[in-house]
Amino acid sequence: MGTWSESNFGNDAALDFAFGVNDIGALERAFRAVDGGWTDADVASDALAAAECVAAMLGHLAPDLPDDLKPVLAEMGPPSDVLIAAAKDAVRKVMTSSELLELWSEDNPEAWLAVNEGLLQRLQSAPDRDALAASIAAQSSEPLDIGHRCLICGRGIPDGELKVVVLEGEITGVWMMSTQYAHRQCLETTYPAPHFDEDGGLHPALVAQMKASLGYDPEV
Repeated sequence: MGTWSESNFGNDAALDFAFGVNDIGALERAFRAVDGGWTDADVASDALAAAECVAAMLGHLAPDLPDDLKPVLAEMGPPSDVLIAAAKDAVRKVMTSSELLELWSEDNPEAWLAVNEGLLQRLQSAPDRDALAASIAAQSSEPLDIGHRCLICGRGIPDGELKVVVLEGEITGVWMMSTQYAHRQCLETTYPAPHFDEDGGLHPALVAQMKASLGYDPEV
């Protein structure tokens, strides 16, 4: 297993796993493979990478989360409590009984353990609903379209409830334009009024609040 850092994406096995993720089932299978006994290094690496995916779905992204993986995770929506619990359980098992632990114990176990203690903390933290979408928007100046799923809750949107949100501005000095989608009700419950103008379009105050929550630079 080629390894170049203690990060959970800092090895060949984890990157191979990330390349193959296309649905929640891939994450669930990686967690089930850690059965509580001694775990092979590649299997353990897959499980840690899968747990990083769950953390990213919660809005707590690893700094080296592969860019190509972000839209895939965004499309999945927020993780269930069951998936979060499976991720935490797998991380704890890898940290206590695995070939990966043995390999790191020969080199720099403190750094590797610190990474995974941090991962557990991120899995237990309150969700940051906008962080993943903001990260995707920041990596490209192309319009962001991850399907007609709500930016806020992650669920699909019936046509009658769909609100299209076009955001334009700078993120860390780079001009961005992204197209987002949201339920009308999610917008009304997440952001303070005013929400819509008399024609049913988004009120400028709502757009400004959304841009701020997604990390757009303040307008001057």
